[in-house]
Amino acid sequence: MSLTEIAIKRPSLIIVLFVVLTVLGLFSYTQLSYELIPKFEAPILTATTVYPGAGPMEVEQSVTKKIEDALSGLAGVSSIRSTSRENILLSLLNWLKMQMFRKVCKKRSGN
Repeated sequence: MSLTEIAIKRPSLIIVLFVVLTVLGLFSYTQLSYELIPKFEAPILTATTVYPGAGPMEVEQSVTKKIEDALSGLAGVSSIRSTSRENILLSLLNWLKMQMFRKVCKKRSGN
């Protein structure tokens, strides 16, 4: 008797076999450890500002410069990179140290 004949004549056997394999797979998945995945924290903050109906030059002149001036005053900021596009501003802030980043975020959130 071939595997195909068994599958056709006894479909309940195949269903039970797949259920057992699925349960064993789920059990094995829960037992996996995450030792190979490193803990990674990047000291980067993204600020997005929407200015509807404005072109890139208008966004840069009226929004980008003000936000960059305000964000550059934060302690520990190593660089600010801003992109002004139509209707939107995207600013990326990099910190020198993760501790300074956490301190600023904690202070801003009120905790």
